[in-house]
Amino acid sequence: MNSFMSFGIQLACRRLDELGDPLLGLKSLIDWESFRPIVGGIYDNRTEKGGHPNNDEVLTIKILVLPTMI
Repeated sequence: MNSFMSFGIQLACRRLDELGDPLLGLKSLIDWESFRPIVGGIYDNRTEKGGHPNNDEVLTIKILVLPTMI
């Protein structure tokens, strides 16, 4: 990673720390792992033809739910 990009990432992380990252608060409020057995049964992409590998079930729930909370 080049130094300019690294500097930008560090700056953004520092700003989040100063403002308080709301995602850290949600982590303590929501048990994300409890969604894994629910979603795991309906989100299954294992076929004989292969294809794109499955995404993590919890990550998929976060991608769908978190934008609606902002």
